[in-house]
This record gives sequence, structure tokens and C-alpha cells, in this order.
Amino acid sequence: MSQDRFWVNPADEASIEALIDAVSAQDTPYEPAIWAAIELHRRPFSVFIDYVFSDPDMPTFDRFSFDMGSDELIVFCPEPAVLIDALLEMAMFMRGFNTLIGVDEKWKTQVAIGAWRTIRESLKQQLGIPYLVGHAWLVELNPTGVANFDEDSFFIAVALAGSPDVEAQFPAGTSPKVISVYKHLSRIIALIGQSLGLQRKSSRLNR
Repeated sequence: MSQDRFWVNPADEASIEALIDAVSAQDTPYEPAIWAAIELHRRPFSVFIDYVFSDPDMPTFDRFSFDMGSDELIVFCPEPAVLIDALLEMAMFMRGFNTLIGVDEKWKTQVAIGAWRTIRESLKQQLGIPYLVGHAWLVELNPTGVANFDEDSFFIAVALAGSPDVEAQFPAGTSPKVISVYKHLSRIIALIGQSLGLQRKSSRLNR
């Protein structure tokens, strides 16, 4: 079986355990983290895991998405760390967080995505989910791509500012405006992540 779909009910432990089994997270540090993420959900939802999708190894690439017509969570690889991130952002989506998908100016959508990612990382801290869930990336930029401040370099700065698990290394000769955009947006997005969050009903982490 290359693809699978799960109906997850926060009130039904068997449905959650089936999802945990699907990503081989039983008896690992990821298992209590998955329980904690699902405790943020107030109603049942569908999870579709695609085992075939080619997942590029890129720090700014989203490994999951939402079907806004059916409120289904789509996960593009069966890694428990990816599932946890997806469950957290799905909870945000179902609580009414706006994705800005469809906005003509793509940089605004990218800023919103960055805010989501930052809130997600803040939620991990609030839930006691260890940092081992996820990856830390170091990105060395191409000097020619950031030497001048233009539309392309602006978008690079926006995308990096919206990736809280990425440390950007700007090479010598980088346009000061590119670095300024990166630093200002990083601060703004970080402040958003500190001021917004979600509440859960109970905790299983210490059970």
C-alpha cells in the first residue's frame, strides 16, 4: 500500500494510535509529541499520507498541505517529525488562522507562512515537545543571488526570514538592503509567534 488515509478523532484513542503506527512512532520520543499535538484539535479530521510523493530535501519546502474543501490534512512523507509539524499547523488552520493563499503578492503569503512556522515552533515549546522533533538547517547563499537588491533577492530574504529552523549565512558583498529586510522580517515574524497560540484541554505528556 503506497498511500493511506486516516480518520482521527481526538476523543478516540484507537484512531490516534493508528496514526502513530502509520509513521512508526510507537515507543519513541515522537509518540507523546503526537498525542500533545492532537490535543489541540477540537473535532475529528482526516489525514492522508502520501508515501509516493517525491520529497525534496529543502528547508523552506512544506512537506504537508491542507485540502481547504474537505479540511483534510495531506502529509507528503511518513516521518513522525513532519507529521507533528503538520498536526500543529492543521490545528491552527481549523481554529481559523488565515493562510493568505490566493493573495496576488506572493511575498505576503510567504510572510504569513513564516508566521505560521514560528507559531508552530512556539507551540512546541508550550507543549513541551523537545527540539529533536524537526531539523536545524544552515543555508549558504549564492553571492550572485543577493549582491543586488531586486525582486529575486527580496523574495530570498522573505523566504529565509519565514523559516525559523534555518540559519542564513550571507556572503561578503551581500546587498545591505537584503540583510535589512531579512532582519526586520525575522523580528516581526518572531513577535507574531510569541503573541499567538492555541490552548489544549489536557496533557498526556506526563502520563
